[in-house]
Amino acid sequence: MSTDPHLYETPSPSTETIAISESYDSGFEEIDDDVDMHSIADSGFNSIDAVTVASSIYDYQYENGRRFHSYRSGTYAQPDDNEEQDRLNLYHHVWLLMLRGNLFCAPINPSTCKTVLDLGTGTGIWAMDFAGHFENASVLGVDLSPIQPLYTPPNVTFLVDDVEEYPWSWIGWDWGFEGGEFDYIHCRNLAGSIRDWEAFITEIWNHTAPGGWVEFGESDCWLYSEDDSYSRAPNLKRYMECLIEATNISGASLDIWRQIEPALRKLGFVDIQKQKLKVPWSPWPKDPHYKEIGKYSKITNESGLASYGVARFKRFLNMPDDEFQELVSNARAELVDKSAHLLTDSWKIWARKPEVPDYGRFERMSIDSRR
Repeated sequence: MSTDPHLYETPSPSTETIAISESYDSGFEEIDDDVDMHSIADSGFNSIDAVTVASSIYDYQYENGRRFHSYRSGTYAQPDDNEEQDRLNLYHHVWLLMLRGNLFCAPINPSTCKTVLDLGTGTGIWAMDFAGHFENASVLGVDLSPIQPLYTPPNVTFLVDDVEEYPWSWIGWDWGFEGGEFDYIHCRNLAGSIRDWEAFITEIWNHTAPGGWVEFGESDCWLYSEDDSYSRAPNLKRYMECLIEATNISGASLDIWRQIEPALRKLGFVDIQKQKLKVPWSPWPKDPHYKEIGKYSKITNESGLASYGVARFKRFLNMPDDEFQELVSNARAELVDKSAHLLTDSWKIWARKPEVPDYGRFERMSIDSRR
């Protein structure tokens, strides 16, 4: 396998044009490898607009010492407790580092992008970040868990609902999004959560305004090294094999990024583009940019080994808790070994829904007719 020189020496400045370039200030300080994620996960917004949700969604479920969502319990196999929220917020920073400070890749026009939908919004950090830069846009974030801040920017609304329940009846006039169509739809890190990606992308088509953009951010499910040093991490290798097996059994596979582009093309999206991003799993690279990605990635991975597997390995593999804890502990120890040059690939994929002359709307596609 060829070696990417950018991982070992300083690359030339990026010539790619992505919205929100150097003007973005991440607000994160340089940290040690042992940083506490609580110290950098605060969103910092101070609006008086609060999210109102039914009290029943706060009746959380508990499993193996971790807290899980209650609305449509069992649908999402990762915790939503404080530890996981910190991981999600820090992983937002990892994405910003990968994209050199940019929130998205699609060539959005700020003057025409008025309605934005963030699917699987999690803690809402991306939606609030976007809203802070595009104050004239109305942003709707949707998730199964009510873990978003109570105080948000005035142009952000959070909704607790299931994005896999079709059609999306929760989009409409009640939330101020006229016609249920959006100029930009964003989703990220939903691999392992969505069971039918073709149905999911079909519903995205139905709610994308003509001329609007959609964008996905997903990661490959396999670890690798470019110098065969992956052999020094047998526990991480076993963990990843178990995780892939568990998600395949669950029906929500991790190996999905390759499905996105064909589904977009089949539906009629145009101007489809993708960008590959190499992600070190620890701060082993010599290049400062990749080393910083690896530093924060290591922290999220140490936490993610537990959160991705704690429910899945027991539910779908019947793995005893003591065996799971031992596997996670041994895998975490291998993350510390900088001689194991571990990588994964993340992908950004974006596309545009064509304009329709004269009448300005596409015929809606049903989930059953998508084939």
